[in-house]
Amino acid sequence: MFAGATLFLLGISTGGSAAQSNTRVYLFRGFAEIFSTGMDQLAADLRKAGIDARVHSYVSWSSVVAGAAADYAEGRVKKIIVVGHSMGAGSVTATTMELGKKGVPVRLAITIDGLKRRPASGSVIRFVNYYIANGGGGQIVRGAGFRGSLANVNVDAIKGISHLNIDSNPAVQSMIKSEIRSAL
Repeated sequence: MFAGATLFLLGISTGGSAAQSNTRVYLFRGFAEIFSTGMDQLAADLRKAGIDARVHSYVSWSSVVAGAAADYAEGRVKKIIVVGHSMGAGSVTATTMELGKKGVPVRLAITIDGLKRRPASGSVIRFVNYYIANGGGGQIVRGAGFRGSLANVNVDAIKGISHLNIDSNPAVQSMIKSEIRSAL
């Protein structure tokens, strides 16, 4: 009972554990491995909820693609979710594009204030982009062949938010957890 109550407070349902057991969340940090510590907190919260969540450097996206494609092909993973902040957001778009080329669907892709505006592509069911319009981030557009749903969420109105803290901001973390919960 206590564990369930804790997970409820985290904003992640403990129901549907079968869906959680075949889900993997790949989180990409931004530049230099010292930024994007919100990805570590998010992964810890997801793991507490029984979800396999792994944090990676933004430069390791190609090895993530290889591992995710193999795990999907062998049936170890049925639902793939990718999340990235800053330069890690670029890794999300590269990952979804390459997984799409391999015929691997992505349940949910989330970018958090990416530095470059790359189009949504691949076989993504839902793509969500959180950005600070006044901070350099911007909206993501549909790439050629993208058929999933796309949402651009401007978080400028959150007091004190910046590119360096958007990934660890409690309101943004809550929105991300809600999206992940819906994808399960």
